[in-house]
Amino acid sequence: MSELMHIIYASKATIDFPKDDIVALLEKARNKNESLNVTGMLLFDDGSFLQVLEGEEETVDRLFSEISSDSRHNKIVKIISEAIPERQFNDWTMGYASIIT
Repeated sequence: MSELMHIIYASKATIDFPKDDIVALLEKARNKNESLNVTGMLLFDDGSFLQVLEGEEETVDRLFSEISSDSRHNKIVKIISEAIPERQFNDWTMGYASIIT
């Protein structure tokens, strides 16, 4: 079994993401993450994303690689990539918070 880890990254959207598009993106991400046993959190504000992905090292690395090649965003900055003793978002396949006020 691979080591449990998290990756935290930020990126900038290359397209507009109205609320309906964010909801559709979350639904797809939650389904995929559930099948991969990945948990995490997504924050979105004014075209900027901050995301935490948690899971087995190989799986999270592969998922981050896929996300990095997605043309819907760029300026991807990996902030943290490290082993973790336990999940922080154990109950969420992808928690979400909009920081739009």
